[in-house]
Amino acid sequence: MKTNPRSFPLLAGICLGLAVSSAHAQPGTVPENSALNGSVQRVELKHADQRFVEKAAKAGDEDAAISTIVAQETSNEDVRRLAREIASDHGKANGELAALAESHNLQLPSPRDFDKWKKKDPKDLDRDYLKQMISDHKDAIKLYTHEVRDGGEPGIVQFAQNALPALQRHLERANELKNTIR
Repeated sequence: MKTNPRSFPLLAGICLGLAVSSAHAQPGTVPENSALNGSVQRVELKHADQRFVEKAAKAGDEDAAISTIVAQETSNEDVRRLAREIASDHGKANGELAALAESHNLQLPSPRDFDKWKKKDPKDLDRDYLKQMISDHKDAIKLYTHEVRDGGEPGIVQFAQNALPALQRHLERANELKNTIR
């Protein structure tokens, strides 16, 4: 098969255009010609969906990190069980959220340092932890419920919907335990 030498500049221009457009992808957009979508346009992620992913990732990372520390430091077996459950559930959810973020070219916030939880007085640790988890999970349930109701990207909405029962269970257990801690 013979190639027409006049087609080389056109082909080179198309390849260069695709490479440049992929290199300059905006956060919250996915090139449809990527393995994720299969064609040539960009799919814009609604700002609200992008904010949900960022907030949910930050909150999930924080609760998982704090729970991991409390599971090691507490002397109360019920609190330890809840902390392990939260660390495990949030760890799994954070992995799913990271994959969603990556598929939409979003940068997630870096985890913070939670050493203050290691330094807490043991008599305050359980009470402070449960108070923190109750507050965090109330906020998370509002955030996730809003995403389920108003989100635009089906994969992110499905993630939020699937995560809500665990968040509600964590809140219920933390409230129950709070009433037993003096």
